[in-house]
Amino acid sequence: GRDVRLQFPPNDRESLGLQQHYLVLQVQVPPGKGFSVELAVSDLNKTRRRINLSSNNKETHATPLHVRLPFDLVKRGVWLNLCIDVRNLFQESFGAVTRIADFWCIDTVQVCSS
Repeated sequence: GRDVRLQFPPNDRESLGLQQHYLVLQVQVPPGKGFSVELAVSDLNKTRRRINLSSNNKETHATPLHVRLPFDLVKRGVWLNLCIDVRNLFQESFGAVTRIADFWCIDTVQVCSS
């Protein structure tokens, strides 16, 4: 099989500017396939940080600008509404380094299957 990648907006330099706290994706992940969601999220200071949720991540890895988290809980072979609490995920991932700056918006959304 080949890798499939869907990104909004297509250009990384642009921003969706989504200020909603929740992101809902309707997906169907085939059994045995890798799956990931990557979000570029800005804080109130306009600092862009990346959150990578992937079935390929075996452990959590974090820096002040990005975090990689395991993502094995997605049910396979059925259509589902995947709801991500982006604001809470941002606070839990970057709270220690963003004491002043809070979640502001979702800049990009990337969904990949491999």
